[in-house]
Amino acid sequence: MSRLTICSLVLSLAAGACGGTTTTPDTPDPDPILDTYQGSLNVNGGERHSFVTARAGDTIAVLSSLTPTDAIVGIGLGSFNSSTGICQVLLANDKAVLGTTLTGRSDRAGNLCVRVFDAGDLTGPVNYVIQVQHF
Repeated sequence: MSRLTICSLVLSLAAGACGGTTTTPDTPDPDPILDTYQGSLNVNGGERHSFVTARAGDTIAVLSSLTPTDAIVGIGLGSFNSSTGICQVLLANDKAVLGTTLTGRSDRAGNLCVRVFDAGDLTGPVNYVIQVQHF
């Protein structure tokens, strides 16, 4: 075979390898992250817990424990400013009881927060556990 024939054959094979349909593999959704926060709440008090999301998606907060169990508290989800330490609540339930779920959707990754607070119903201290699922 001549050098020209070999070069033509190599170029033909290379061109054929570049053709065809390109497929993109499916990217599985990442596993959600579950953070658990606990604390004590006094009359007229509030506590905030900050977390970082890696991507857009739902953030779900569940009030999983209250002592006393019949307490009524406020829970909120919002954006967290790490420079000031401020949790700007954007979604709230002022009458949350044991088992209450609050769901928000973020359009990007970022610093978020969950806040537990007295919305005017506490008559004494309350212990709480709140779980937050996010991506």
